[in-house]
Amino acid sequence: MSLEAIWRNIYTIEFSQNLYDDLVSPGNEVILQALDNATSAIDHSQPGKNRIFQYGQSQDTIACFDPKYYAESRFSKGDFGVFYGALDEATSIAEIMDMHYRRFRTNMANAKEETVIVDRKMFVCHLSGQNCTDIRPLIKTFPDLIADSHDFCHSVGDIAKSTRLDFLVTKSVRRPEGECVAAFNADCILGEKYQYYFRLVYKKNSNPEAFKVSKIDLL
Repeated sequence: MSLEAIWRNIYTIEFSQNLYDDLVSPGNEVILQALDNATSAIDHSQPGKNRIFQYGQSQDTIACFDPKYYAESRFSKGDFGVFYGALDEATSIAEIMDMHYRRFRTNMANAKEETVIVDRKMFVCHLSGQNCTDIRPLIKTFPDLIADSHDFCHSVGDIAKSTRLDFLVTKSVRRPEGECVAAFNADCILGEKYQYYFRLVYKKNSNPEAFKVSKIDLL
């Protein structure tokens, strides 16, 4: 089975760290910074928020298969990695927006800060595998496949991992019209390409919003 245009977004950071604070005494960092600026092929005359688009493509969304990045997700209890993406851009954004909203809303009710900002990086790729399955037809029989609780999906993920499934196709939990994929094998993820940065903004008394930070429009 092959699927084109699979969308996945990951955490990112926008602000650079000070790479020279432990190399020279305070006040002399500007000398090394000027040398770096002159040799980095980055246009430092542009505002910092725009320079991120000069660094080219990154190939890092499959880091989820590295044991040090294992985390609980829809199809894993956290004991193995799963590449979770969407068949369209809007669903990818909706999934992550809802996940953060659920995580933040309790804390935000008691927080002093009025706004929480999360920066994300969007990628697109295609999948190709020999051992794949489409579980969308099973949802009527097993409605817990799209339940808020992921206990049932965790058991599905365990089976998929033990049977060496490349990937499965399913409905989105967070966007009714959306569809998602869960890949259990990094080798089936092909042609991964960075698309743009975007920012999620959560406020106490309003719905969360997504804003682009690059030149490509969000759907």
